[in-house]
Amino acid sequence: MASVFLSYDRDDADKVRAFVRALEEAGHSVWWDLHVRGGAQFGKVIEEALKAADAVVVLWSRNSIESAWVKDEAAVGRDTGRLIPVTIDGTEPPLGFRQFQTIDLSRWTGRRKPTELNALLAAVQTLEPGQSDRSPIPPPQVVPRPAAPRRSWFVIAAGLAVAAAIAGAALLVLFPSWGGKKIATVAVRSVDSNPASDALSRDLLVQLGELRPAMAGSMRLVNSSVNASDRPDFVFQTAALADNGGASLLLADAGDEVLWSKQFDDPKTSAADRRQQIAYTAARVLRCALQESSGEYGRLQSDTRQVFLDACAASAEIGWDTRLLVAPLRKVTQAAPKFRPAWALLLIADSNAVSFAGTNGSGIGLSEAARQDSARARSLFPKMAEASIVDLYTMANPSLTQAANLVERAKLQDPDNPAILNEHAIMMMSVGRLSDAIEDAQRAANLDPLSPTLRTALIRTLAYAGQIDPAREELDRAKRLWPGTETVRQAEFSIEFRYGDFQRAVREVGETQGPGYDLYAAARLRPNDTNVARLIDFASKHRDSDHLSWIIQALGEMNRVDRLYDVLQSWPLERDLKQGSYVFFRPWLAKARRDPRFMIVAKRVGLVDYWQQSGKWPDFCGDSQLPYDCKKEAAKLSA
Repeated sequence: MASVFLSYDRDDADKVRAFVRALEEAGHSVWWDLHVRGGAQFGKVIEEALKAADAVVVLWSRNSIESAWVKDEAAVGRDTGRLIPVTIDGTEPPLGFRQFQTIDLSRWTGRRKPTELNALLAAVQTLEPGQSDRSPIPPPQVVPRPAAPRRSWFVIAAGLAVAAAIAGAALLVLFPSWGGKKIATVAVRSVDSNPASDALSRDLLVQLGELRPAMAGSMRLVNSSVNASDRPDFVFQTAALADNGGASLLLADAGDEVLWSKQFDDPKTSAADRRQQIAYTAARVLRCALQESSGEYGRLQSDTRQVFLDACAASAEIGWDTRLLVAPLRKVTQAAPKFRPAWALLLIADSNAVSFAGTNGSGIGLSEAARQDSARARSLFPKMAEASIVDLYTMANPSLTQAANLVERAKLQDPDNPAILNEHAIMMMSVGRLSDAIEDAQRAANLDPLSPTLRTALIRTLAYAGQIDPAREELDRAKRLWPGTETVRQAEFSIEFRYGDFQRAVREVGETQGPGYDLYAAARLRPNDTNVARLIDFASKHRDSDHLSWIIQALGEMNRVDRLYDVLQSWPLERDLKQGSYVFFRPWLAKARRDPRFMIVAKRVGLVDYWQQSGKWPDFCGDSQLPYDCKKEAAKLSA
């Protein structure tokens, strides 16, 4: 006889009675909390019952998959090898529990004994005492099951833990083969017998399976019990770091050569968040390794492959300043000129490095080197979309129409390229088409869900389009998935700096960002005439698009519209105005856009020409409350 813990949702209580009766008739004892005595401490009672049970039978339904209590109980059963999942209405189990063969009793009415019920009873029988040293279930006590608490990320993260523990069997996640190509085998194992290392290994195995739609290539995942004759192509090795609660992760090839490794030891990161960080980082590295091993663009030599994997893994987390990626990626393309994935990463890194250096007054020669990279790439791959992005960032003072056309061409060349979609979103923000920008940024993030860079680009796009609550929701999610990542930290600062606690954001910078930044911060914190005048005076003497954007943002937020137009109309360099056009369409410029003088500035920087030639007018022009007609004002200015 087995002692059974029955996990269910209270709304399914009528159906549960039939399961209790069937299990008890088969000689098993059943604990279910409808019979708990009043006044008991329900949490302690449930925990004790779970520990004592030989089997944990979970009844999945449309109600129970939303219950944090049921998920917690199922996780305990799963992690200890005692879970027996059943669906009672055809509902699929939630993420983290789909690796198990679920018994389908959705058509059972409680009468007779269908084959599926026999399967449930047989599964319980295999867990009878003799295979377990657990003590009997304590006598039931009564208190109603509490309402389901708000679902926490810890519960969700725990829901992705190991399914392979049952009977020590290898978990296989099969991916469809591409065109008959060899399916790569990926093993996950711990480097020692430490239970914490084993737990990391099992958890990573299941999480990689859950992330498989984001992978590139064909593969199967196996745990450490893989047959020695079936030598894996890649092996992830996990180890718990006893000194600080962190973890290390290593990727090796079939010859045990280390391809990549990283430690996750930030003391500020919770255990649940660290598991997520490890899984997403491992998935990105594995995707890069599968991309190389597919042989679609040839194979890399050992030393070159390691350089590529390091750069490929870092590219998603490094943030805007990609200068450190340029040299290693250029080394890969020089060693393997036909390896297109490295070219794609290099050209985007080139573009970002040129842009970053330009805003910081450094990086002499970056533009020329980027142009040379682009020319070499085009000679090998004439339709490489990333080359058009390099053209954009290295062209001498292109008009907005020219810039938009370059990005449009890149998108036409490669419409499903997340990096290109991200660039298109930036361009759409610069010409006032915020709804298009959000659509592009959302699609880019969905196409590459492993990239914190693209997710934080979506966060900024939502925030700068005025959708603050969705931006914060995405930020919270990004912080859980990629804790401590530089690009996520930058996104959080941007949100707080623009829409949150400005003073706290300024304090958390921790160091001065230069006199222009300090004056901008002073004007935002104390928006008096003196501080505003100091900012404008400084920016006028150090003319560039960054300083101008600070003025626009500060005056816009202070609703000093007349002072803003004094600056915009007298600013001597149209290039600065054009490069800062993305600021014109942010929420705090709403009042300024309602002034017809906005169209004069828009004409000066080339926005009107773009709108007229493309026929794609900015979103704000569709506002029925706008006191002027954009097209009519544009026609007057173009006459």
